[in-house]
Amino acid sequence: MREKKALILLAVVFSPWTVQAWAASLKVDFTPTGGPVEAGWQGYFASHESAASFTTQSYAAFGTTVAVTPVWTNNPAQEAKQMNRRSSGSDLVADWIGTDGRVANADPLVLLISGLPAGGYFWTSYHHDPQDQTGLFDVTIADARGIATTTGVDISNGDLSVDAMTTFKATIVSDGLHPVALSFDIQPFADVSQAFFVMNAFVLENQQTQEEPPIVEGPEVSSVVINEFLASHGGGLLDGNGDACDWIELYNGSSRVVSLGGWRLTDDPTDPAKWSFPPGTQIAAKGYLVVFASGASVEDRVDKAGRLHASFALDKDGEYLALIDPSGGVVHEYAPAYPPQETDISYGLWRGVPCYFSPPTPGRANERGFPGLVAKTVHSREHGFYDEPFDLWILCDTPNAAIRYTLDGSEPTEQHGLIYNPAIPIRIATTTHVRSAAFRAEWKSAGVTTDSYIFVDDVALQGPKPPGWPSTWGYNSEVGGIVPADYEMDPRVVRSTLPGYSVRDALLAVPTVSISMNPDDFISTASGIYANPQSRWERKCSVEYILPDGTQGFQYDCKVEVHGNSSRRPWRMQKHSLRLTFTGEYGPAKLRYPLFPASTVDKFNQLILRAGFTDSWALVSWDSARYRPNDSQYLRDLWMKESLRDMGQPSSYGSFVHLYVNGLYFGLHNLSERIAPDFFADRLGGEPEDWEINEDFGTPGPRWNAMMAVNPATPAGYAKMQEYLDVENFADYMLLHFYADAEDWPHHNGYAAANAVSGDGRFRFFVWDQEIVLDYHGRAASRIDNANGAGGVFQKLRTSEEFRMLFADRVYKHCFHDGALSLAASQSRYRDLAGWIDKAIVAESARWGDVQMKTPYGNTIEQPNPLTNVNHNAYPPAPHGPDYYFTREDSWLVERDNVIDNYLPAIHDTANSYALINVLRAEKLYPTIDPPVFLVNGEPLHGGPISRGDLLTMVNPNARGTIYYTLDGADPRVPGSRPQQAGETVLVAENAAKRVLVPKGDIGNAWRGGEPFDDSGWISGFGGVGFERSTGYEAFFQIDVASLMYGVSSSCYLRIPFTATAESLRDLTTLALRVRYDDGFVAYLNGVEVARDLFTGTPQWNSAAAGSHSDTDAVSLVDFDVSSHVGLLRQGANVLAIHAMNAGSTSSDFLISAKLVAIADGSAADPSLSRSAVRYAAPIPLNGDARVKARVLDNGQWSALNEATYTAR
Repeated sequence: MREKKALILLAVVFSPWTVQAWAASLKVDFTPTGGPVEAGWQGYFASHESAASFTTQSYAAFGTTVAVTPVWTNNPAQEAKQMNRRSSGSDLVADWIGTDGRVANADPLVLLISGLPAGGYFWTSYHHDPQDQTGLFDVTIADARGIATTTGVDISNGDLSVDAMTTFKATIVSDGLHPVALSFDIQPFADVSQAFFVMNAFVLENQQTQEEPPIVEGPEVSSVVINEFLASHGGGLLDGNGDACDWIELYNGSSRVVSLGGWRLTDDPTDPAKWSFPPGTQIAAKGYLVVFASGASVEDRVDKAGRLHASFALDKDGEYLALIDPSGGVVHEYAPAYPPQETDISYGLWRGVPCYFSPPTPGRANERGFPGLVAKTVHSREHGFYDEPFDLWILCDTPNAAIRYTLDGSEPTEQHGLIYNPAIPIRIATTTHVRSAAFRAEWKSAGVTTDSYIFVDDVALQGPKPPGWPSTWGYNSEVGGIVPADYEMDPRVVRSTLPGYSVRDALLAVPTVSISMNPDDFISTASGIYANPQSRWERKCSVEYILPDGTQGFQYDCKVEVHGNSSRRPWRMQKHSLRLTFTGEYGPAKLRYPLFPASTVDKFNQLILRAGFTDSWALVSWDSARYRPNDSQYLRDLWMKESLRDMGQPSSYGSFVHLYVNGLYFGLHNLSERIAPDFFADRLGGEPEDWEINEDFGTPGPRWNAMMAVNPATPAGYAKMQEYLDVENFADYMLLHFYADAEDWPHHNGYAAANAVSGDGRFRFFVWDQEIVLDYHGRAASRIDNANGAGGVFQKLRTSEEFRMLFADRVYKHCFHDGALSLAASQSRYRDLAGWIDKAIVAESARWGDVQMKTPYGNTIEQPNPLTNVNHNAYPPAPHGPDYYFTREDSWLVERDNVIDNYLPAIHDTANSYALINVLRAEKLYPTIDPPVFLVNGEPLHGGPISRGDLLTMVNPNARGTIYYTLDGADPRVPGSRPQQAGETVLVAENAAKRVLVPKGDIGNAWRGGEPFDDSGWISGFGGVGFERSTGYEAFFQIDVASLMYGVSSSCYLRIPFTATAESLRDLTTLALRVRYDDGFVAYLNGVEVARDLFTGTPQWNSAAAGSHSDTDAVSLVDFDVSSHVGLLRQGANVLAIHAMNAGSTSSDFLISAKLVAIADGSAADPSLSRSAVRYAAPIPLNGDARVKARVLDNGQWSALNEATYTAR
């Protein structure tokens, strides 16, 4: 038994009409190509089982032209499509059109009759099969009245006489606008003797006896109708969640409120109760109600903004849609299906007639609609790369549509563009971008079809004066004159490429982006974005993504504008970056395409075509101390973004493409995601509006300001800071920029974002616009102390001992072994990115490599001295002088190898003062001791597969210290605790009682503790001593001396009495003084100097420090080994005295706080050790999987953490 197939019919509209009494008929005989045709009849010709031959054929009838189109709506194989002649009998009955039901998806066969004048008609069709292989069939007519079906028509006879033919008679009504559809569907059959449907001929006769055609009214319905709906959204109306989705609009045409409680919407005729309106829903008199057909599961059918959501989405290709009343009755329906829909074009009623609307009007009265949609044109060739000329045909499925096309990038309209002759193809013989559209009076055009055909060999010959392009790019005030146009592919490069590196090879090495737009919008001096790059103008364009391997790309319309800051200025840069924005205004609201295969995100609101600016050859002016074209690589910014992602942090994606604009090649670009609210929402969750974004570190919001008000120097403050900041992300972000010697940073060129609405509220930092990196050692030291932008956050955090430890741990994790910033990983990442454009850079060289010599303004080429000294501190020379131009072999490869072989190794070579570890140690951001080294069976192995029983050895690379380790994943060090060696005794605590004096004159030396002294007139108190006129030191002092010192004195005396017991002095081996100080000090124990810093000579009562101790270092306890003075301690009363000094009396802050610690041999437990920490003593057998964490502890200082995971085989 053959399964019954569902009917698919064109939707039908109701419309008033004017009657014309044509005394005429249309008689059509179906016959194989070549005939014969029954006398007095017109023939419809096609070839048997030849799908292409079943075309639309036209006939003169009823005073006009009527077209007949057979359509097999389920698109079966062509064997189903019959045009047969089975006997030599009457021409009318011997041949027929039909369907072979034995073929899958064979029926229904639909006859579309278009062009009928408005009015009523009698239909008679003839059905006869001399081989008697037909059975029962159903006929469904869709006309101006609606849908009607007749079932069980029988053709079971084999008599060749005309009288014996089965006839099917009906009346049809045309509205004069839409086709009439007759669908013939074979009923399910049991055997092949009932497998065919056949039709020999039909007759259409005008209903002459009627003055007017019959007006068939439907049943009486409610005043509420489905007034408008959108089944394919590109943007536009947003629901309460901020999402664009399908929607259905109801209209109440009555003068009373209608309660919709118990009413339903459905898109399934078999499930009328599919979605119910919530109780209490009403629609006002003459009012509108919009229901979002999102298909989303929302609580109580209402989103957070109170907007209704149906449980189904609408089908763009057409489906049933109905409004059902509480009794189950159909109030209003689109049956059996509304017609196919186009994106952002709605469908509904205008004056009772279904039609299309553009733009849609949800929630208000519909405007005049369009009776139909003109199909989008189709080009016979897809966009891509070509070598041989070809003929291009432009096709459109809409009858009576006129086609226009353009070749200059502009959009064709009904009045603009070349008129296409369907009989004459367009000859495409060179790089051409074709834009076409079809138009029909009063109908809505579906839009413009755009295809770029690139002849790569011709691109290499692109000349300095391409036809239709201006010779200049307008006047610029900074330039002080005219900006010269630049189009040419440099013949010197084109002719001198190496084998495998031709311009052709280069152009096919990476994908292509082709932009087509109105030429004036791009390049005219009056309104062009490229000729006015400092404007903020947006222009409409088409963008195509074309892959050289023929893989499916895309074409969409969107907005384009020039992107960037200084790179917009012609004085600085001849080649400009562009931004593409998808908003729904011209095309889709989001681009949906897997642009970056490694990313899980495939939807984008904005993309940047980055020109390269300071890392490119298109520079016009520069500062050679900062950057210059000689060492341009085009990949530094992407290297930074990829590095951050390899460090385990979120980061934007990018790739490389060639750009064409209106058929002209514009060079190599880095296609990159733009960081914006939707970027964070799509990747990290929440809604775009949930995110607070500090763009370029210049747009701080309330949460950022709240974060910056936190003082993280104390454990409580650091914990509070972590409510606002992902500290691991921030540490990695800062480390990466220090590592790469980032120049134009940290004051800007970065993003931070936090979601406190639906996320964890913590800021995370993102790489942006980092082109000036990996080109000058020594920047890291200057950037570490910078307090602007991201640096302001860092200066706060480095006051936290816990953050400094975390930062050190991240340094070791990433910069050593197989870390993301290890030498091998950094080199590999750079080498991979360079390999990506190894060929493509040749085309860029031809296009932009000679900019410096072709622009009459800006810098002249600068050469390093000496020319041959290309290393990590010297950039490559410019080649091909005196008429310099940059090439892959003589410029780009030289710098590529310089970065990989010289610059990156120098970052890791601690023999250099500017090696990263040395710089960080100098800034007290990395411990002076190194972590332990792991060996397995005597060989270095930092994690990976091992065999059970292998021995793990830990080696201490330092001269002294103890290794502590764990095997359970715990840190050997307890966060927030200060290490205490066995037997450590605090003799003087920081919060000890003390006496303080700001001297006004010389009081001698007795106060230092060597002899009795009366300090009863001094200030008494507890804790640290200092003052702060800004912020930073408040947590470290309790005795404020601002009124006594600021603007008066640079010196302050402290006397701290303490008692040493016999027990504390027993077995004493080490004595340590730990001090926080701003700026210098001299310390005395019982009258004898034991330590000093930032002061030389003999201290006087008004002495000042010899230098400045930075704020970030001042708040850290600095250890001074005073063990050689152990003998000064005495059992009983002692005095620790300190002469603290500021750098000047007008210094804005001051701090002194000290702790004296005695250390004896012993085995007391150290509170800084975790419970599972083990002191390493001998090789450890690995009998299973192990996650090893280890540190070295030496004299109260922890090393960074070494962590490795071993997997037992």
